[in-house]
Amino acid sequence: IPNKSSTFPWLGDVSDQTISQLLVLAKLAYDGTNEDRLIFHGPSGTMETLGLLHEVPELYLESSGSSSYHFLHKTAQEFMAALHVSSLPPGERADFVRTSFGEGNMTMVVRFMAGLTKFQSQDDMEAVIAFQKEGRGRLIESLHWLFEAHDPGLVHKCMGDREWTLELGGVTLDPFD
Repeated sequence: IPNKSSTFPWLGDVSDQTISQLLVLAKLAYDGTNEDRLIFHGPSGTMETLGLLHEVPELYLESSGSSSYHFLHKTAQEFMAALHVSSLPPGERADFVRTSFGEGNMTMVVRFMAGLTKFQSQDDMEAVIAFQKEGRGRLIESLHWLFEAHDPGLVHKCMGDREWTLELGGVTLDPFD
């Protein structure tokens, strides 16, 4: 288990056993999101779901005792995937940020990760700054990440001293934007 007090200070007095179970589900969510998978299979009643997964018995399969599981909502799966990424060492986390640019299924994962970690490690910050300076993504995506990190200094490092003008004519924005 990563150092709970520094990695997940918002968990408070949650037991180490519950955190271990949470991290198992977080890894499952990460793998599923990475593979664009929403349904997971396993032996019936053996998976500790912590109320985050719904179990659906496989009534029509030849192998009895098997179940399908799915997160209660895709957003819950993406948040749990971000929890997994947040638990990685800073260098691995930065590699994830660097390789996830433009990956549609990881967009919300990176955004949740920004909120969970506040991009506190130097590696995280450098990955975000490089992303913006290289012009590799949508400006709005960078702004989402910076908003979630709540760090004016990081905003200044990414956006620089120049003034920005956004022309939104003909641009369709999502409700999140």
